[in-house]
Amino acid sequence: MHYIQQPQAIEAKSFDIIGDIIAQTRPDYRFASPLHEAIIKRVIHTTADFDWLDILWFSPRRFFRA
Repeated sequence: MHYIQQPQAIEAKSFDIIGDIIAQTRPDYRFASPLHEAIIKRVIHTTADFDWLDILWFSPRRFFRA
């Protein structure tokens, strides 16, 4: 069995898996933007909770890029 040892590769694989799970379980789900997708996937990665697809909301007046 092949084990991924580089932390960045492990993280990238995790995000691929998250994307696959979303595509399989919620094929009609669409992210509002690439930035929203990155944030929501990060939250799912951190919490292992896919409910964030429905409960995380963004306010255009409170959403800033640093």
